[in-house]
Amino acid sequence: MAMHEYQKQMYKKVGVIVALIILPIAGFFAGMQYQKQTGTDSTAKTGQFGANGPRTLSNRAIGTVKSISGTSITVTERRDNTDKTYTLSTSTTYKNGTATAQASDVKVGDTVMLTLDSSDNTKATEVTLNPTTMFRGTDSGPSTSTGGGDVMVQ
Repeated sequence: MAMHEYQKQMYKKVGVIVALIILPIAGFFAGMQYQKQTGTDSTAKTGQFGANGPRTLSNRAIGTVKSISGTSITVTERRDNTDKTYTLSTSTTYKNGTATAQASDVKVGDTVMLTLDSSDNTKATEVTLNPTTMFRGTDSGPSTSTGGGDVMVQ
């Protein structure tokens, strides 16, 4: 075989190898640019967990009670640290963890989870005090109250 035939075959092989390396890399970067332009990257503008926080809880609000009356409750929401006021009614139910509670049990500074009306997200249908206790097992170890309804596991 002549030397120039050997060189042609080597150039072909090198060309194929280079193409197999460069094309996937170029495709990856092209995909990143496309994703930036279409806005499908949920972390681009809203932080690590996207707009809804780490978990999406539809029709729920979790936060600290700023004020409460017979007809409304204002909560500083944990998700975005804003104060929001919700309407309470005579049909609103109250819980302390998983146990039944009364409206008078809810105090300023308590941590609550509000279940909101599916047709009106400004109306609370259920107020749950100490929502963190709902997710704890019975053998989670010693816990200490931090005041305000939070439970801290040590």
